[in-house]
Amino acid sequence: MDKLPVEILGIIAGILRDNSYKHTSKYGIASHSAISSTWQHAIEPWTFESLRIRSDQLNTLSRTLSPRRCRYIRRIYYTVIIPFDEADVQPTEQKARFSEAFTDALRRLFRVLAENNDSGGRGRVKLEVVKVRSLKDIDSWTPRSEYLEPHIGLVDYDDLPVVHSISGLKLSEDQKARKTSLLTGPLLAARLPNLSSMTLEGYDYSSTAEDTPLAVSMHDWRHRLAVTLADERFVAGSHLRHVTLEADAFDPNPWRKEGFVAPNYCVANEAGMYDPLGAALRNWSQTLSSLQLRGSFDGSLFWPSGAEPPEVAMRVASPSTPRWPYLEKFITHLSVCSPDGMWYFDCPPGEVRRSLPNDGALQALFAAWVRALSHMPALKQASLYWSLKVGDPRNSHSAENHWAVSFLAPGIPHDWWVHQKLEGWEDGIAPDEARHPRLLFDAMQGWRPKETTMDMIHEIARRRFPGTELITLSVDPKGKVTRE
Repeated sequence: MDKLPVEILGIIAGILRDNSYKHTSKYGIASHSAISSTWQHAIEPWTFESLRIRSDQLNTLSRTLSPRRCRYIRRIYYTVIIPFDEADVQPTEQKARFSEAFTDALRRLFRVLAENNDSGGRGRVKLEVVKVRSLKDIDSWTPRSEYLEPHIGLVDYDDLPVVHSISGLKLSEDQKARKTSLLTGPLLAARLPNLSSMTLEGYDYSSTAEDTPLAVSMHDWRHRLAVTLADERFVAGSHLRHVTLEADAFDPNPWRKEGFVAPNYCVANEAGMYDPLGAALRNWSQTLSSLQLRGSFDGSLFWPSGAEPPEVAMRVASPSTPRWPYLEKFITHLSVCSPDGMWYFDCPPGEVRRSLPNDGALQALFAAWVRALSHMPALKQASLYWSLKVGDPRNSHSAENHWAVSFLAPGIPHDWWVHQKLEGWEDGIAPDEARHPRLLFDAMQGWRPKETTMDMIHEIARRRFPGTELITLSVDPKGKVTRE
C-alpha cells in the first residue's frame, strides 16, 4: 500500500480517523503511523490536527513537534496545571502564585509553538485555554470552592514569545476551576500578530453586594481592562475582527434579599458619572466586524456620554464621532442592573422578580444604541436583550425569558439564542417581504422606545436599504408573532 498516491492515503487516513471517533479507540489512528514512513506522513496531518495538552505535558510535546508537524495543527485545547497545592500557600499569596504559574505555562506553550513555526505567514491555529487547576484538583469533579474566587492573570508577560500561527484565542470559563481575568485576552493578543478572533469568558453569576471581596475584585479587573483597552499597544489591530466577551452576568433570581445593593462600577467627575469599561470597549471595537458582549453596561458602550473626559470620548481613529465601518454583527446581552448600580427592571407590586421596565433607564440606553447603529454602514444584525426569570420564584429552575429587540438587514435570520421562541426567521412576514429589513420586539409586552428613537431606526433602514420598508414585528412571551 506504500505505492498508493499520497492523496489516496490521505483519504484512507480520514476514514480511519472517523472510525476512531465512532469507536473511541484508545490509540485512535496514531498507531497506523508505525506501518511505514509513507503511512506516517499520511496519518500525521490527522493526528496533529487537534491536540489536547496539559501544561505538565509540554516537554513531551516539545520533543514530538517539528516545523512540519506544527503546520498540521488546527486546534489546541490547553489545560493549565498548577504544580502545587493551594492549601500549602498562604491565602494572601495564592493569587500571585497562581498567576505566576499560569503565566509560565502559557510562556512555555508559546515557546514550543514559536520554535516550531516559521517567522511569518497566516495564522491557522485556534487556541483554547480550557481550565486552570491544581494537581490535586485536576481529576476531581468537586474541587475545593474556597480557592476559586480570585481572578488570576498574567504577570511579567513582556517576554512572552510572539506566535504567528495562532488565529483564534478562547479563554473558557469553568465554574469548577480558577477564574481567568479578562485582561489576559488583550495582553495575549499583543503577542499574536495574526489573531483574527477572540472569545473571553470571565463572567461571575453573583448576588454579591457592593462591599464584598468579590465585588472589589470585579471593580479592579473592570478598571484594569478599561485601561488596557485604551492603551495604543492593545488597540484591535488589522487582523482581529471577531470578539466575544462575557463579563459579569447578574441573575435577578437571588436578589430577593432585603437590603441588596448592586455594585457601582462608574467613575465620578464634575460632569457626572460614566463607565470606563463601556467607553473603552466602544473605542476599541471600531475595527471589528462582529462583536458579542455580555455584562453590565450602559449607554456609554454605544455613544460617548457627557461625563466622559475628552481624551476618553474621542480616543478613536476619527476624532469627530464613533464609527464602526466593518461591523456586521453586534449582539449585546445586558445584566438587569447598569454599571452605576441602578436597575433596568423593577419589581411589580407584590412580586420579587424584576420584570417591570424602568422606562427612564431603558429610553436613554436605546437612544444611545440606535445612535451607534446609524454609524455602522455594514451592519446586518444588531440585538439588545436581557434574561428575565419568569414563573414561581421558589423554583430555582423557573423559566428564563429574553426581553429583546433586534434590527435585521434584508434576508438575515435572527439569532436563535436571542429569540428562542421563534421557529423560523421568516415568522410573521410574507415570502415577498424577505427582502425588507425587520425590527423585532420580543416579549416586551407593549414597551417601546420613544418616538424620536423609532424615527431614527426608520431613517437608518431607509438610508441603508433604499426601496424597502422596515417591517416591525412583535413576539409575545408564548412565541406568537404579530405585525405592527
